[in-house]
Amino acid sequence: MPLRVRIELPGSGSPLLEFSTPGDVDPLT
Repeated sequence: MPLRVRIELPGSGSPLLEFSTPGDVDPLT
């Protein structure tokens, strides 16, 4: 499963940062 990261401000409709990685990559491990 690809890793999807989304960072946004509370009350804000637009994300500050959003990206995804290939399914074979997991930097959290």
